[in-house]
Amino acid sequence: MWDVVASSSRWLLNEDSWLTSNLTWSSTVPVRESVSADHYPKPEDLIVAILLCPLWLASRYLTERYLSRPLGVTLGIKGDKKLKNRKREKNTFVVS
Repeated sequence: MWDVVASSSRWLLNEDSWLTSNLTWSSTVPVRESVSADHYPKPEDLIVAILLCPLWLASRYLTERYLSRPLGVTLGIKGDKKLKNRKREKNTFVVS
């Protein structure tokens, strides 16, 4: 079973398919001693985005409720009409 995993991993991570001819997988790994290693993203960076998401949603909600809607009413912009649920009429096609 491990042979199948190893061969599929070699096929999936083939350098020829993913990288240009002058790059290898080892050249994409950041080196800690290098100054340019600071620009590589880390998985921990997602924590910031996850923590900011509720703040972003709350600010959007408050902006729409207390700024955009009153401004729209003041400018005379009407909202969409809500459609009532209508019962579908049966098809009256006649096949001859």
